[in-house]
Amino acid sequence: DKMNRELQAFGSNIRLEPVAASVPVRVGGHDVASTAPPAYLEERDLVTLKRIFWKNNILGVVPRLWTHGKAGGRDVTLLGVWFEHEIPVEGGEPFVTGARRVYKHWKVAGSWPSGRPAGEDVTSLVGESLARKLSVRPGDKIRLGAPSGVVTIAVAGIASTGGREEDAIILPLAAAQALAGLEGKYSEADISALTTPENKLA
Repeated sequence: DKMNRELQAFGSNIRLEPVAASVPVRVGGHDVASTAPPAYLEERDLVTLKRIFWKNNILGVVPRLWTHGKAGGRDVTLLGVWFEHEIPVEGGEPFVTGARRVYKHWKVAGSWPSGRPAGEDVTSLVGESLARKLSVRPGDKIRLGAPSGVVTIAVAGIASTGGREEDAIILPLAAAQALAGLEGKYSEADISALTTPENKLA
């Protein structure tokens, strides 16, 4: 248990994906799955994580929606996440989770988005690599166009993650869903959970 808790400092240890995304399909040496339309999961189903027998082992969850848009005259990757979110728990206090609690290894120069709108702007993070390309810093604003609309992004912080998020604009999940026309959907979820050896109870 002590080792498991120490490992939480490195983020999630379970990845939840649609079945279609995890099954490789190759025909004649070509990846057929990559040409298929992307598959999504339903955000509303995430509440069931706190209803299963091992619900107390679930320490955090972050649904992630990957989409795309245009900023500064270039195509950019968008990642929608829960920064901080409450999941209702029957007969108990709401379960508070999100990127800030799960991705403790992310380094943010500036501040994490509060989850509250900054006027009409969407408060977001920008990955370190993309921030250099767009020449933006905390406090700047970015005009962002996407398939379902245009918004102004208020840059709260610059994120160094060690992953593909460094080349993305990281915004609230609801904002990414609205821009992509995918309300209630997400691409994958990162789950932080305590795992224990099998025993008679398990």
